[in-house]
Amino acid sequence: MVTETPEFVKSRIVAEVIESHGCHAGHKVGQKFVMDGNGQLITRECPEKMCLFALSALESPVNAIYERFLSHSDPKNERTAVVQCHDVGLDKGGWGKVLMKVSVEPAR
Repeated sequence: MVTETPEFVKSRIVAEVIESHGCHAGHKVGQKFVMDGNGQLITRECPEKMCLFALSALESPVNAIYERFLSHSDPKNERTAVVQCHDVGLDKGGWGKVLMKVSVEPAR
């Protein structure tokens, strides 16, 4: 798959925290979850601790990005998505809530 779609190796996927309310993992606005174009976390560019609820929210937008790569669509057409972690938030008895903006960037 990667050999047929070099966009995978030319890109990285970034999910930046844009809102954080009582996050039990301590994720703060501005923190980034950085993945290579294959969806593998680049841990040296990510927070030391990463919440599973936040990471699991990235599945849908990353799948959409893969579809654009596979169809050779221009990623500039739909470059970002905003997702919320799967926790319900403090006001509903959960651990907190985080919103992230997901985008595609050129690989460094």
